[in-house]
Amino acid sequence: MPFCPKCGTEYQAGTKFCGKCGENVDGASAATIPGAGTTSIPAGTPAVAPAPVKQGPGFFEKLTDTKDYTEEIGLDDIKQNKVMAILAFCAVFAYIVFNWTPVGILGILAFAGLMVAPILKYKSSAFIRFVMAQLYVAFFGVLLFSLFDGAISGFFYNLISPSVEEILAAEIAGVFGGAAAAGVVVRQVLANVVAWLIHLVFMAIPIFTLVVGFINVIKEKAKGMPFIEKIKVTFEK
Repeated sequence: MPFCPKCGTEYQAGTKFCGKCGENVDGASAATIPGAGTTSIPAGTPAVAPAPVKQGPGFFEKLTDTKDYTEEIGLDDIKQNKVMAILAFCAVFAYIVFNWTPVGILGILAFAGLMVAPILKYKSSAFIRFVMAQLYVAFFGVLLFSLFDGAISGFFYNLISPSVEEILAAEIAGVFGGAAAAGVVVRQVLANVVAWLIHLVFMAIPIFTLVVGFINVIKEKAKGMPFIEKIKVTFEK
C-alpha cells in the first residue's frame, strides 16, 4: 500500500487526501525498494544523478602547474614593472622570429634593444630580477635548440633542394619550359617546407615555455616557467 509523502501515513489506493495530515496524495505512486518494504515516491520526482567522477589534471595542466611566487614578490611590484617584463619577453620572441629569416642580425639588434629597459630596472624590482633570471635560461635554451635545428634543417634542405647547376638550367629553360624545370621548382618549395617544419619541431619546447611565462606576466603572476623553473639563476641588486 502507498504512504503519504508528507507524514508517511499509509493510505488506501485511490484516496485523494491523507487522513492524518490532509496532504493531497492524488496521483502519488508507490515504489518498492527491494528488501526494504514499500515506500511512496511522488510521481514526477527526478532521478538523482550520480556524482561526477573527478578527473586528474591534464598533460598541459601538469606542465603549467609551477610554483607561484606572487605573494613573495608582491603584487605592487608586479603591477609597476609588468610592462618592463613584457618588453623582456618580446626581446626573446623578436630574436626567434628574425633569426629564422635571412636578416638574422635584426634578431640580435631587436633583442639587445628591447632588453635595455628591463636591465636598467632589475636593481629596483624583485619581479624583474625573477623574470630576467628565467628568461636568460630560456634564451640559452633557444640558442641550444637552434644549433641542432640549424644543423638538421640545413642537412635536409641541402638534401632535397636542387643544386645551383639545376637552378641555372631551369632558369635558362624557363620555369615552365618543361617537366625538368617544373621539378626543380617543386623540389625548392619542398625543401623550404621541410626546413620550416623542422624549425617548428625543434623550437616547440622553448616557444611553449616562453609563451606560458608571457601569459603569466600578462596575468600579473610571478610563476615559474615550465621545464626550467628548477634552474636557479640569481641577479644581485
